[in-house]
Amino acid sequence: MAARARLSLAAGLLLAVVATADTAWAHGGPEKVVDDRFVVSLSVAPADDVTQLRFFLRDFRTGRDPADPISFRVRILAEGAPTVVYQSPPLAMASRGADVLHRFPREGFYEIFVEFWLDREPGRTFRPEDWRIWIGGRRSAGDWLPIAVVGALTLAIAAITVTMRHARAET
Repeated sequence: MAARARLSLAAGLLLAVVATADTAWAHGGPEKVVDDRFVVSLSVAPADDVTQLRFFLRDFRTGRDPADPISFRVRILAEGAPTVVYQSPPLAMASRGADVLHRFPREGFYEIFVEFWLDREPGRTFRPEDWRIWIGGRRSAGDWLPIAVVGALTLAIAAITVTMRHARAET
């Protein structure tokens, strides 16, 4: 009896983690608040043979897109190296965000710096804290097989546990 209770508790906890993970992943990465005026977030995604860095910007107080045109610049450093791997020219930010495509030279941690300014205030530059991100190699569909198997087994165990409890409750 105690073993079944532990199994049910473990399955329930695992199901709760899986159910809430999608909510955590939906934010696309950590957000940085700049001067209590703007919130900047970064999401990273593969795009063919390059990596897409997507920056989102919103007003800290209202949560809305900034009304004024904004320009920005991105700088990328390999972790522990003082040399710049990539530096963009000044770019115009679209209404909600901006994309930078870059081919990283190798797997590893990188520091991503962004600075931006309102076009009507070019002398005032906003610089959020940098992001430290891991850039890994490409994965094939077979790399996800163990994750899919463990997920399917977890759901099967949870379904069996629930079915057994309902069957006992009916008798």
